[in-house]
Amino acid sequence: MKRILIVLLAIFCALPLAACSKRGNAGTTTNNGTEGSDTNDSGSPVPDDLDYDNLVINIGVRDRDDIVFEMDPERNTVDKLVAAIESRNLYVENRLNVSLKLRTLPGTWAQKADFITAIRNDAKSGGSDAIDILFGPNYSMVGLMLDGMFLNYYNTKYIDLESPYWNGNFIDECTYDGKLYLLEGDLTLSMLDSSFVMFCDTANFRDRTDGDDLYQLVREKKWTFERLKEYVTLFGTENRDGDDSRETKDDFFGMVSPAFSSGRDGFPTAFGVTVVSKGADGKITTTFNSERNVDIYADFYRFVNDNEGVFVNGNNDGARDECREMFTAGNTVFITELLNYAGTLRSQARDYGIFPLPMYDETQSDYHTLSEAVHSQIAIMAGSEKTEAVSALLEELGYQTRSHVMDVYYETVKYRNNRLPESVEMLNIILNSVTATFGSEFADELRSPFPSPIGSAENVSDLAAQKDAITYLMNTLKRKIQALK
Repeated sequence: MKRILIVLLAIFCALPLAACSKRGNAGTTTNNGTEGSDTNDSGSPVPDDLDYDNLVINIGVRDRDDIVFEMDPERNTVDKLVAAIESRNLYVENRLNVSLKLRTLPGTWAQKADFITAIRNDAKSGGSDAIDILFGPNYSMVGLMLDGMFLNYYNTKYIDLESPYWNGNFIDECTYDGKLYLLEGDLTLSMLDSSFVMFCDTANFRDRTDGDDLYQLVREKKWTFERLKEYVTLFGTENRDGDDSRETKDDFFGMVSPAFSSGRDGFPTAFGVTVVSKGADGKITTTFNSERNVDIYADFYRFVNDNEGVFVNGNNDGARDECREMFTAGNTVFITELLNYAGTLRSQARDYGIFPLPMYDETQSDYHTLSEAVHSQIAIMAGSEKTEAVSALLEELGYQTRSHVMDVYYETVKYRNNRLPESVEMLNIILNSVTATFGSEFADELRSPFPSPIGSAENVSDLAAQKDAITYLMNTLKRKIQALK
């Protein structure tokens, strides 16, 4: 055992020693030389003398490469990241004397019902072979949580919710009645992969502006929706090919966007639009029909539907591919996508930059970045017989991910464009702004009253009429959480 530990320590020492991210209440900061390191050098918070006698801990993960890589090194194609995750897992296993056993589960949206059924059946079976830790999709976890299937993180022995590698914003927003059943942070790399961002064709931007510096606008927090509209309108005034009365993918646009990232997800969250809001006192109230929310949503609707510089198409894979083809062909300046799109763009000849979605206006205190609901959230199964060991394992995995994996994850250039060093700084800002709201986390229970802005008539003026219905759903949700252990 000592020989194994020595080898593993040597491997870990070969990895970047500076902790690359710090997650506090504001999110994540990734340190890649743009700012001074804010590393905690005190070591792991997990006690050194824990020994669980080679206890097998079963971890449920989804059977899809773009998600399971965060726990299974063999499902990643980037050698450097494979080595980092494998070394992390082996180190933690030996440090705690546990054995990790990954169990694959149905992983696609179409298999949502199969995933839920598999979890329910596994929990009924129980015993030492049952799943102890679940890395499940955001869109499936709340229903299981409300059925009492998960353990309250505030009742665990070793999970420190103040640790910087857990998403403090998520914890603050999603804790209610002293209860929190889901967790995300550096360990859930898919949370970062799935962030809504904006890519910019830097040559097209440079050729069509008078020396504007988009990077500086972001730094100074002047990257706002109004500024985006100005650019998109300017870029959209160019002569189109062929029939001007009909927009096609061969025309030039200021911005293209698959419908999913211009719907009720990416932009509205970036603008601070909320269905309900949680105050500093923990009180949750309906806010969707506030004057600010209504005005923002109406403004965004007009942008998507009436601005000739915007191209938004359907909400399916084919439509998404069409938008991507337009961007790589140089037929647009901006595209809204998920951060993991950079893995595809890395091989492209055209230079690009990565930016956060804009703030609505300069009264907004910071950027807000939402992760698409496909990303993983971590839950401890309430029926697990190994909850003490599980809590130690998750805390140690979180710590080691922050210390030894995050920097490698970044440097593998899934996301870093070496031709544009400024993208390093932009990524810091994006990852620092990954956010969550009580309303977005429990969206299925609250049923957003906002209409889809894609191709539908503007109808936000009657939101007030839905206040009683949404308030009823909100109070029902509160009671469900209060009834949980």
